[in-house]
Amino acid sequence: MCGIIGFVDKNNRLSLQEKKRIGEMMLQKIEYRGRDSSGIYNHRSVTIGHNRLAIIDTSEKAKQPFLNTNNTLVMSYNGEIYNHLELRGLTKKHTYNSTSDAETFISLYEDLKEKIFGLIRGMFAVSFYDIKNKEIVLAVDQFGIKPLYYLDTPDWFVWSSELKVFKLLPNVSFLLNKSKIFEYGIFRTTIGSQTLLKDINRMNPGEFLRYQIKDYSIKKFKYSYTGTVDGEIENLLKLSVSEHILSDVPIGLQLSGGIDSSLISVLATQCLRYLGQKDIHSFSIGLTDPEWNEFIYSREISKLIKTTHHEIVFTQKEFCEMLPIVTYHLDEPISYPNTIPMMLLTKEARKYVKVLLSGEGADEIFGGYLRYNKLIQKELSPDTLVFSNSFCSPEEISRIFILDKNHNISERNILVKNTKKFTLVHKLCFYDLKTFLPSLLLRQDKMGMTSNLENRFPFLDPRLVSSALKLPDEQKLNTTETKIFLKKIARKYLPKNIVSRKKCGFGLPISDWLKDDFGLGKYLNIFRQPVIKRPYLNYNEISKCIQEHLLGKKDNSEVLWVLITLEIWVKIFIEQKNPDNIWGAL
Repeated sequence: MCGIIGFVDKNNRLSLQEKKRIGEMMLQKIEYRGRDSSGIYNHRSVTIGHNRLAIIDTSEKAKQPFLNTNNTLVMSYNGEIYNHLELRGLTKKHTYNSTSDAETFISLYEDLKEKIFGLIRGMFAVSFYDIKNKEIVLAVDQFGIKPLYYLDTPDWFVWSSELKVFKLLPNVSFLLNKSKIFEYGIFRTTIGSQTLLKDINRMNPGEFLRYQIKDYSIKKFKYSYTGTVDGEIENLLKLSVSEHILSDVPIGLQLSGGIDSSLISVLATQCLRYLGQKDIHSFSIGLTDPEWNEFIYSREISKLIKTTHHEIVFTQKEFCEMLPIVTYHLDEPISYPNTIPMMLLTKEARKYVKVLLSGEGADEIFGGYLRYNKLIQKELSPDTLVFSNSFCSPEEISRIFILDKNHNISERNILVKNTKKFTLVHKLCFYDLKTFLPSLLLRQDKMGMTSNLENRFPFLDPRLVSSALKLPDEQKLNTTETKIFLKKIARKYLPKNIVSRKKCGFGLPISDWLKDDFGLGKYLNIFRQPVIKRPYLNYNEISKCIQEHLLGKKDNSEVLWVLITLEIWVKIFIEQKNPDNIWGAL
């Protein structure tokens, strides 16, 4: 797990020394993504860099940027390929000098080019510099587990795991992409290539890009998993867990006490102990108030599987102080309040392990969201599906934002059109897999990497995802129950009360905290007494919205959360404010 950077100096305005210096500055800015080693490769107009978090083959043989044997291909890669030893069998052309998946990746890309992407079981964001063909190739895994941003200007083509490094290049400025405010306000995330920063793009799940250095052209392509999909779902889950513990460093568990993380934890501890890892650490986080933590359940599972369990407790004050700092590390406005405690959890976990397993992805493929129970009771029109995972209504967002005329949610509408032949529940799962899950995975990546730690997701094995999505609707959910098939499997491994308990997720009392003038409500002062008035905000309506909430007339916490998180993000990324000073300055 690592951090990657790279850029093409289109006009060769910088010397090799200057390119190297800027590349090193970029790597230093995201040094937390990999502290085991760092490297820069320069060739003509191209600079590629890499920060390494060594997980598989921790020796110097696996150091990056990685060059092939005849020095015609350079790679900087972030991720893990769980079937990489299996993939080595595809060709006998190469002699391997390490057990690194990085060496597997570059060798097979040399032979198979983009075909290799569809054969990978794992997570990756990768950049290849093909010296002979004078092209850059960028690609990410099919679920978007690993992030990759890019920017194309008259001076630069630049890419990185984190967009904050782009600002280190001359003549690169950050401007708000107003056309995306509408979508962000409703869904607290955006899909498609465009981000909230004008001209800065992100790679979409299951996408690769070719950039021709000769003529500066960009072409993007989609790919999907082309490997074999065979086996019963329970066996595929076990197989995925066994592959996800591939590591030369200790592995721990994100253990909330819910069915997803508990099932992964039980299966993983069996595998880990078989492989000789005796001391297994598990981690849970919550507020002191039992109403806002799940410690009773995570303790029960920890006791069952005999892990060394860690409970991390945090306060509203810590939450408020961390909000700007977490925003800086996320690169994007914070969609989910539990992103902050996730960062605290990974910091504690990193004291003991380098890798954490998570239950992320189960809800999307097995039908786990409580909102599904209501949605299947009525006709699922295209509009209903589009807004099925929204946080705010278009009316609420139109009330508080002065919107750009070009705003739209066209990418979401196209996705919905592509689900016409799907069953009802398949539509819901597929739509969340494409639009909701990527923002959850971004949170997992950035918060783990902030602590120099790798998060892994066994439910996102492509064979398992494909098989789970094909389950009949009635095996996923009905009007009162979710994840029916997964619970059937879980009953073989987990206590009955864990499997049957109501799903609660990791909620926080945001609505109450917003009424605390010395807590989260302190952030509302930004809008009551704005130092700088944003031209896209309707301050009169925002004042009414705040008053409605404080007087208990209406719970406007979802809208107010969007306002607060967007404003903090603007201060940090557009106004270049120090995140450490924002809370104290209120």
